[in-house]
Amino acid sequence: MTRLSSHPHAALEYWFFKVNAGPVALLVDWIARRRVSENVLRVSIHSPQGRAVLFETQTPLFGERSFLHAERTVGRAGNVEWELEIEPGDGWIAPDIFPAALLGMTDLTLVSAPLVFFTGWIRHGDRQFEVQRSPGMVSHYWGRGLAPEWWWVSANQFDREEVAVECTVLRTGLWGLPLRFPAGSG
Repeated sequence: MTRLSSHPHAALEYWFFKVNAGPVALLVDWIARRRVSENVLRVSIHSPQGRAVLFETQTPLFGERSFLHAERTVGRAGNVEWELEIEPGDGWIAPDIFPAALLGMTDLTLVSAPLVFFTGWIRHGDRQFEVQRSPGMVSHYWGRGLAPEWWWVSANQFDREEVAVECTVLRTGLWGLPLRFPAGSG
């Protein structure tokens, strides 16, 4: 999963994963807004303990306390903690109309692994949820700025393990100019 490698010259960079395991759903973003020197961890949790979206400023963005690597993620924000091993599934989505990515034409570039498997645990408050090879996804996007319009669909809990649906439709600019063109992946 070298597609998770940092792009330190990008003004904006996001790494995120999501996993649903029985009664718990977890979505975690690491957000680097380099123009304003801001690093944020955002955690969205849904469980029998309740629902919450937590924000935490981090320096550095990835450290010992919270990180996302190709094979593992660990983290904590507020009353939510996780430690999960990541097993890659089949394939990455990496939309590119040659030579757009090579020349850095688009204001936003994204890659996504729509089907990975997580094993470990998620804790919400005083309750811990065991995760055993639960399907989820990992994504990474970066560029000059966020797309002004963005629609995302991600589903991976079907009756067949190897099935996932991932679709992104967005409008992005070219070279930071106010020109906009539609893009999509799926």
